[in-house]
Amino acid sequence: MSPVPVNSDLASRVDRELARMAAPAALREQFHAAPAEWLAQFADGVDQSPYSLIEWLDALVRFSVWEEKHKRPLLLERKQEYLLCCIEGTGTRAPRIGLADALEHYLNTNGVRED
Repeated sequence: MSPVPVNSDLASRVDRELARMAAPAALREQFHAAPAEWLAQFADGVDQSPYSLIEWLDALVRFSVWEEKHKRPLLLERKQEYLLCCIEGTGTRAPRIGLADALEHYLNTNGVRED
């Protein structure tokens, strides 16, 4: 998998993909407001994972839908951490479970703890 570019290309690509996915406005706004340092960290997390940028964005869209349904708004950083835990929790299962499916499993099983 090729590395995700960290610059305005990444922000533009994320914006295009989220628009194509009809992502909730709140998620798109979170990415627009994200500092460059966080975008670099996000890109690194994607690169280190077995999932593509599109799979990450799909999972974040599903997470945002869950947030709206449960009236539990979360910071983008918190969502990224939760997805990293989903990846760690799924380990090396074969066949590989999709990131969005892993997220839904963990949300339905564990929810999101209150801070």
